[in-house]
Amino acid sequence: MSKQDKKTSLEEITRIIFPTDITPREVGVLLEHIAKSLNCTFKYQEQVNHSIQPEDSKVTHNHETIRMDGMIHTIPPSLTILSFGLTRVLTDKESLYSALKFFTTPGYDIEEINPPELLLMDKIGQAIDTYFTSP
Repeated sequence: MSKQDKKTSLEEITRIIFPTDITPREVGVLLEHIAKSLNCTFKYQEQVNHSIQPEDSKVTHNHETIRMDGMIHTIPPSLTILSFGLTRVLTDKESLYSALKFFTTPGYDIEEINPPELLLMDKIGQAIDTYFTSP
């Protein structure tokens, strides 16, 4: 990243917008890519909404992932932990996600964020860029 491209606001650093919306399954593949690329561990959860509705003479079962969030941590000897959530896009057909957002302490300025955390956020952003640009 050149000096000219350097992210300067907390929002720019903590929110990584995907070039295209992805499904919950694709989120899992993306997180796997990041884990392999950076030798780190993800622990995340999905909140799924289930519905059962009668249609004609049968019953339809639907499920939709309505929330995804978790934690990432680097593997020792240097341990850095980040919490994150995914930004959901509302659609009629399926759950889609458009960004990864790191959670930080409310009210903190960029200078108050631990440098190893900022570095890990940047590396994750680079890994996400690679994921979407690689064939």
